[in-house]
Amino acid sequence: MRYLPLSPGHLEATIDLAATALRLRASLAGPGSSPPRDPAGIARAALDPHLTDGDRFAYIALDDGGTVTALLAGAIARLSPRDEAYTYMAPRHAHVPLSTWCAHDPRSAVESLPPLLAAAREHLDAASIGRLNIQVLDGDWWSAGLWRSLGFRPDTVFALRPLDAPIHAPATGPRVRAATASDLGAVVPLCLEEHAFHAANTGSGVAPDQDRRTVERIAGNWLDHGAGEDRERAFVAVDEWDHPVGVTTAQVLTAPAGSSSAALLPARYAYLGLTSVTASARGTGAGTALMAHALEWARHLPDPPDAVGLHYVADNALSAPFWQRRGFAPALTLFTDAPTNLRSTTERKNSP
Repeated sequence: MRYLPLSPGHLEATIDLAATALRLRASLAGPGSSPPRDPAGIARAALDPHLTDGDRFAYIALDDGGTVTALLAGAIARLSPRDEAYTYMAPRHAHVPLSTWCAHDPRSAVESLPPLLAAAREHLDAASIGRLNIQVLDGDWWSAGLWRSLGFRPDTVFALRPLDAPIHAPATGPRVRAATASDLGAVVPLCLEEHAFHAANTGSGVAPDQDRRTVERIAGNWLDHGAGEDRERAFVAVDEWDHPVGVTTAQVLTAPAGSSSAALLPARYAYLGLTSVTASARGTGAGTALMAHALEWARHLPDPPDAVGLHYVADNALSAPFWQRRGFAPALTLFTDAPTNLRSTTERKNSP
């Protein structure tokens, strides 16, 4: 077996391997997904940039006959506090999406992925990138087990639930309404509080030095409730003085036809973005009330989607059990080789 960087001479065979993997993964997808019409085209679009972009890496395994049997490819991200992704991702990391890692069969995966991972890690170490993230479809338990055996742990979970599934909301709780421009001064601190919590209490790698101006710019785009369903909008839970004590956002996402996202996940679903309840209001039912209000908004759309999705951090001792108890089941998990947050682990051990 040989392991080497992807080259133009092996591109077509690697595309064939990735296209076959996409077809197999699509067979594990749930309701609302669309079988890929052009898996080779999807694979080509994903792999072509790896031949020319210096911030990408791609390694393949060749058997003794020269057949490509495994692939591991990804891209390096270097974020600054002015980038939106800086608010929810590690500033420096490498990302391997589902479309750029695969193996011909389980035996090839067990044999080849560890050496390919070692090659990628050597490349990333030279670039001073200490965190490698890899997407895994939750219906593919076999692959999840393999990455766990290689030292990876669940980091961020994309979870789904049926839109019309019951919500067991408390009888009393804060009132929820659409956020307005006058709420921006209260919403920004709620966002910063959420980012700070992740930085201090989870292994997500979120940086503590968030830029308030960036957060203000992001939140300022959530206040147009007359925009189309694909535009993110915010709802706030308010106290008796109508002051926001919690916030969530909602929109409808539609994957491009023929994309890997449409093949592996619902092609159209409601999406809940950042959800934050200030510490003094936790336990009052604010989180559930925010979720219920956002789902009610989605139900009243002219063409309501069948599912609702969101992301949560797997080792967040507050949000992970909250969303799980409200019917959200993991669909796509980002695994990472970065260590977990020790403070978060200690808190979970000491919790009842």
